[in-house]
Order: sequence, then structure tokens, then C-alpha cells
Amino acid sequence: MHKVVTAILCFAWLLLGEVVGDVGRAQAQAPKLTNITFSLDFIVLGRHAPFYVAIEKGFFKEAGLNVNIIPAKGTAQAIQNVESGVAQIGSASFPSIPAPMSLS
Repeated sequence: MHKVVTAILCFAWLLLGEVVGDVGRAQAQAPKLTNITFSLDFIVLGRHAPFYVAIEKGFFKEAGLNVNIIPAKGTAQAIQNVESGVAQIGSASFPSIPAPMSLS
């Protein structure tokens, strides 16, 4: 009789664990993330490390963003990536953008 009661209690404990576990998993599911493609202004360099650290530490996900980083071959390509819709956000090195010249 003791073995039957123990078996029933173990079975009930397992069922309860599954129910509680399912509720916990449902609560732990992250909200829908917005996909963002971010174009660097060049190949991956040390100055881009904060973006990768933010991805690694989950800072973007906490803000509801799923960020994908793509390299570029200069500021002009980063701007083209945003303009063409390849990326939603781009990094630009403003000293490399030529200033308009007066042709008078």
C-alpha cells in the first residue's frame, strides 16, 4: 500500500511540475522582437565593439530589437544600404563625406 501511495504522489508531483513548467515557460517567452539590420561604415573594427557587446549582453533584445549587423566598404556603401532598404540603420563617418563645393 505504501508503494502505491508513493507512486501516486510521484505521478501527481510530475504532472504538477509539467503544468507549472508550462506556465513558467509561457511567462518567460519574450515579446515579439522587431528585426533591424544595422550597416557598419566599414569592416568590423574595434570601434564597432559596443554594438556587438550590446547584442551579446541582450541589451537590444531588452529594448524589443533583434539586431543584425552587416559590414560595408565605406560610408558611401552604408548610406546606399539604408537608401536601398538593405539596412534600416547605418553608421557613417562624416569626415569621409565630401562637403558640397561652391562652383562660382
